Amino acid sequence: MPPGPYTLDIQVSADGFSKRQGEYWRHSLRVTYDEPTPSFELHLTPRPQKRALVHRQIRVKYAIAGQVVGFGIRTVAVGATARALPRAMPRQRSTASLSAPAGVPAVDLTATIRLDESEPGRLEWTFDIAQGLVASLPDAALYKNIGRTPRDFASRLAANMTAREGKAGVAKFLLGSGATIAKHIPREFWNVLRALAPQVAPRLPTVQILTEEPYVPWELAEFPKPLLSPTAPPFLAAQSTVARWVPGSGADPQPAAVPPDQAPAKTMAVIRGQYPDGGPYGPLYQSAEEARELIASYAATPIDAGTLAEVLAKLGEPIGGVLHFACHGSFEPTGTTDGLIMVDGSSLAPEQISALDLKRRPFVFLNACQVGRSQELLGDYSGMAEAFLVAGASGVIAPLWAVKDSVAREIAETFYHRVFQDRAAPGDVLREERCRFAMTDAAESATWMAYVFFGHPALKLAR
Repeated sequence: MPPGPYTLDIQVSADGFSKRQGEYWRHSLRVTYDEPTPSFELHLTPRPQKRALVHRQIRVKYAIAGQVVGFGIRTVAVGATARALPRAMPRQRSTASLSAPAGVPAVDLTATIRLDESEPGRLEWTFDIAQGLVASLPDAALYKNIGRTPRDFASRLAANMTAREGKAGVAKFLLGSGATIAKHIPREFWNVLRALAPQVAPRLPTVQILTEEPYVPWELAEFPKPLLSPTAPPFLAAQSTVARWVPGSGADPQPAAVPPDQAPAKTMAVIRGQYPDGGPYGPLYQSAEEARELIASYAATPIDAGTLAEVLAKLGEPIGGVLHFACHGSFEPTGTTDGLIMVDGSSLAPEQISALDLKRRPFVFLNACQVGRSQELLGDYSGMAEAFLVAGASGVIAPLWAVKDSVAREIAETFYHRVFQDRAAPGDVLREERCRFAMTDAAESATWMAYVFFGHPALKLAR
């Protein structure tokens, strides 16, 4: 961390403890060259417990100018009596790993969602806003329980969207799902976002979701009325520019603590699957046209997804600032073919991707769910998207369910035109594409709403 001067915002959360009256969970400390390690005191008292011994966590989140830069965590043993306490606690890391933003623009609203280990499905929510903006932030962390089966909910959503693609009623189903998701978001999130909207107008607010919860598509939450943009679909990711990122946990490897706001994109590689007729994975005609268009328009390097060895060898080289995948995907985390399908039937698994060193820190677009048999979330950060982030990707776009190949092709071609020719941010382009989703009862493609973006909301691709 630099020696200062800057203001370090600190949020402490300690579920199961109460603080001394007059103290606060949130603090802002001025860091200077003369005072590089300012501090404050917080006196915690355990709440009554039924078990003789429980282990509780004290968590600290650090932010600079509204940008979350790191986390700290300590586990504390709490005994009903002194005799119940262990003689010694396992050795723990007492320092937090922080990464200064280094000029990265702060997001209007950052929502940090962390798993509460005390109860399955219980989530901890905290918020940060960009310096200069004004909103009433909760002093204490907020908690919401989404139940024990968030993965089942996400899988059911993906399966239903795949089955309903292009059929009447898909908009109603998506809206109902969005209403369910919105119930699990603290109302304070909506209050803060609505307070920020007039301060950043005429543009819409930017939202960063730092989430340890990999399954729930928060982007599809129904925005409570009145809408920020009455002409856009009533979903969070259409009413604001939303991007996800994976909060650092101290584990190694892991994505960078702060997502970059620039990605060098002078070169592109297109990994295409030219599948034969009659094979287990049929031809992808629209994907083939998509690949040809990108190769012709942007002088992209074609890489045929022939065998796993060939693709792994290419990915191990600095082949491009943008990696676009136009191939089949089979996403079965409990099976043996989880990943991107090669023409020979082998699969490129998340574990193989995370072991790579993507030296150019590329931007990755996974347009690889046309197979129409996905029952899981490709956008699940514990799978393909997180694997690319761990390997060094600066950002990832992935579909949440099986997409219609013709619409997917249109989205991809529009996306690259907007980010290269018009210098638009990927997050803004995806929000604009979501606005093309018509909330009607007629036959409708839900592909417009399928894509999730991992990165910084202000990320630009430098062509």
